[in-house]
Amino acid sequence: MVKKIFFLLFVLMGGARGLTLFEFLGGQKVGTTTMAFLKIPVGAKQGGLGETGVAIANDATCIYWNPSSISFIPSKISSSFFTQKWIGDTYYSYAGFSYQIEKYTTVGVMAGNLHSGYIQRTDEYHPFGLGTYFRTSSTYAGITVARKLIDRFAFGLNLKYMTEALDDYSQYTAAIDLGTYYLVGYRDIALGISIANIGPDPKVIGPDPLESPASFSLPVIYRLGVYGSPLNNFYLSLQLDKSTDNVEIFRVGAEYLLREVLALRVGYKLNSNIPGEYSGITGGIGISRSLGFRKDIHVDYSVSFLGYAGIVHKGQVGVNF
Repeated sequence: MVKKIFFLLFVLMGGARGLTLFEFLGGQKVGTTTMAFLKIPVGAKQGGLGETGVAIANDATCIYWNPSSISFIPSKISSSFFTQKWIGDTYYSYAGFSYQIEKYTTVGVMAGNLHSGYIQRTDEYHPFGLGTYFRTSSTYAGITVARKLIDRFAFGLNLKYMTEALDDYSQYTAAIDLGTYYLVGYRDIALGISIANIGPDPKVIGPDPLESPASFSLPVIYRLGVYGSPLNNFYLSLQLDKSTDNVEIFRVGAEYLLREVLALRVGYKLNSNIPGEYSGITGGIGISRSLGFRKDIHVDYSVSFLGYAGIVHKGQVGVNF
């Protein structure tokens, strides 16, 4: 079985290298949207699996990826906290909570924040600083409702509010995320589809009330993915992402479970066009354990190689009651 797993991974990775030679379904439009922090992936498990998550329903981090997936979290109550040091000495944190209020209805809440420390102002005459400081902060919070239409199919909606501040400028808006989730009924295979960040252009506020700063649209993200177990204790995750400001990104991840306690994960992002050595590769590890009255407590860690931008370390802890 181990030989089969390595052979399958070899075929997938070989195909991944070939696919990166092409631009799919349109050219790049980088820099044409605002609130780009909404595209930062959430979850250490998902991070280790090539940053795939639309078809994964393991804890409350799945609200970010697909609001319908909370209907299939394997517990009535789930909570999770995720953090990572992002590029440019910024920090990103996420907290999520879901609760099954009755057999076919589950609700959830989530919040995320990207922030920097204080940054010293400079100009062309004072490259070492002016003695004054500014900071950046980007925040979102959302409420989620998911409903099972049948035992294996669910629909979900997430309503969220986003705000962003840079020195004396700020912007805010609201948006919705929509998603569907379907269990095939074979080999734990699940299909997930979601559309994120559907909403009006943010309202921009500057220090001068007579000024009218330019406003840009949100990065709407379309996600389609599948997650399942083609072999015993081996899981495979595939996902296609398409945002309105970039080309398609194909993602693949693999997970191997040891005694249902330890999980080893590896992944790759195709067509992400990140310059630098090992760019696009992800990896991670997870530990899950039942303790007393808790149904499941899990701790996850992963790394993502972003080429010249460096390595991103991700950590997560969660409890499913």
